Amino acid sequence: MKKRMGLILLVSCLVVMASFQWLPTAAPVSAATLTGGITVELNGEKLVFDQPPIVENGRTLVPMRAIFEALGASVEWYEPTQTVTATRDGIIITMSIGSNVLMVNGESIQLEVPAKLVGVRTVVPIRAIAEGFGADVQWDQGTQTVYITTDAYRKGIITTNSFQSKYLGFKFTATSDFVMATQDELDELIEESSDFVYADVGRGIIDYVLSNTVYEMMASDPTGDPNVIVIVEKLYFSNTTEAQYLSALKSELVEPFADMGFPLIFHEDKRVNVAGQIYTMLPAESPGELRQDYYVKKKDNRMITIIVTYTDETIKQMEALLSLFEEWKE
Repeated sequence: MKKRMGLILLVSCLVVMASFQWLPTAAPVSAATLTGGITVELNGEKLVFDQPPIVENGRTLVPMRAIFEALGASVEWYEPTQTVTATRDGIIITMSIGSNVLMVNGESIQLEVPAKLVGVRTVVPIRAIAEGFGADVQWDQGTQTVYITTDAYRKGIITTNSFQSKYLGFKFTATSDFVMATQDELDELIEESSDFVYADVGRGIIDYVLSNTVYEMMASDPTGDPNVIVIVEKLYFSNTTEAQYLSALKSELVEPFADMGFPLIFHEDKRVNVAGQIYTMLPAESPGELRQDYYVKKKDNRMITIIVTYTDETIKQMEALLSLFEEWKE
């Protein structure tokens, strides 16, 4: 039993470590090269405004309500003072038309260009607004594109027998038939991937937001068969599709599996529901040995991957394991 357990877990871990180190073969096409003018992209998606962005004194201004709402902020307008207040995740931004001062949680920031009326729209300096909410802003002079990246990702919480993640949108509670990996054990896998960032000078705390590959959770039958691993990977190119990701995954898996004596056969992928969300599932098997199902779902600039490893004899236990995932509800 110990030999079988070790083999199952080895396959699961090696597959994960070998599968998520690829790069797409082509760079994304910038929307600016297609449409001309100034383009604004938020997390890889082009924003469309009813009034085009303008440039004043080297600063890009865009319609106020549109950019606030795109960033996920609630907006209130006070007409007597022509002041807008936008709120998101505990950050409060206040600014007035014509004022060179932006207030972020009570602290003043000087603006080179104030909010102003253009036609019937109030336009605001996009960099100051986005950075006020903690986003990263980059300007590409060649394509005349403003790139804004927000990161709503937060790692899920693990206890002795449960896992929950608002970002992933699901919870998992292990029954007495299954055991869960601890956070320390998962962090060891992250560090072995050499694709992570420390959050402290002492190099003892992993920064899950900045790390490219994060092992969210792992649960298994005590024998190791079946088991499930949940991984979140930051995409090298944010416009990578699930289909492209799975195609690269298949290419990367063939050789490692063959080296371990498990030639892989991939079956047709399909759309399935997991905990109230739609994933693309790619089934694979090494005849007479192992089965693995890869569930992938893109969110923002990350790919969520659930890998389930089992055998012909443990299909029912695998189904029981998957049934423990449930939709996140506040």
